[in-house]
Amino acid sequence: MLYCRINVNLWVMFIGICCKLSTLMGEERYNIQEVYDLTGLSRGTISNLHHDKMQRIDYEIWNKLCELF
Repeated sequence: MLYCRINVNLWVMFIGICCKLSTLMGEERYNIQEVYDLTGLSRGTISNLHHDKMQRIDYEIWNKLCELF
């Protein structure tokens, strides 16, 4: 099983899901273009995750990000 450092905080009162991709990108000094080049995910998807604006996320996206980080 692949260990993934991407943190998702599930808030108890159903406030929402918070993606920490921007934190991981900062730690690795990646910008959106570099994540795009390394994963093949669309720039729009990466940007929405980076700015915590995604409504849902597919397993394929999770897998590619987990492999990168």
